[in-house]
Amino acid sequence: MNYINISNEKPTINIVTNYEFNLEEGRNGDDIDFFMYKDGSSVNLEDVLQGESLEWSGNIYAYAYYQTVEITEDIVQFLEDEKMYSLIAIDENDKIVYRGKVQVTRQTLSEYSINNAKYKHQSNENNYTILD
Repeated sequence: MNYINISNEKPTINIVTNYEFNLEEGRNGDDIDFFMYKDGSSVNLEDVLQGESLEWSGNIYAYAYYQTVEITEDIVQFLEDEKMYSLIAIDENDKIVYRGKVQVTRQTLSEYSINNAKYKHQSNENNYTILD
């Protein structure tokens, strides 16, 4: 699962797409369209393509083993904190090159905890086991 920290100035997500980047032929990811909608909503792929989701294009940077995608500012304002979203990426040939889930948060990812406000860790220094 991927996480997006929407409190960052430029929120990004790291994904691995089924897309052949070839800069010599001009295939740099600008032709990829991204669609994000609330996980569990009753939309199907046709509804997503008809505008029932948040949509943006490009903003993808290819590295050796993964790609980084920038979430545009106009999309970030519609994302809700602590919600799950489904993410789909489609290339110019209408082929799905990525499908996955995203957790949106305002916490720093290094300190992220799902049960942050619900669970208190009880520390006990007496961790000995007595065997009879």
